[in-house]
Amino acid sequence: MNLALAEFLTPQAQPNFTDGFGERRQAIGARNERLELLRLSSTLSAIPTMEAALRDRAARLSEFRHESFARLRAVDVDTSAGALLVYSDHVSGVRLSSLL
Repeated sequence: MNLALAEFLTPQAQPNFTDGFGERRQAIGARNERLELLRLSSTLSAIPTMEAALRDRAARLSEFRHESFARLRAVDVDTSAGALLVYSDHVSGVRLSSLL
């Protein structure tokens, strides 16, 4: 799970989707696969125990595979902005929030 941010190419400049968790952007992985980058909001990233809790959950989910769920790829920290980053596989289609 400890993939370096350097393995990923630059994500899109504009977020695809923003909600209470943060901003989601598409990115292209080192192996040319489509990924989704979630930059957690500053409110969530500022919680002192958030990074440890997020990494713990990510480690628990690292072996979980199901076609209906995007695979979690990595958790990282953007040290310049102090934001937590979550990389996962990109899932095509309409967001549930848009349907509702």
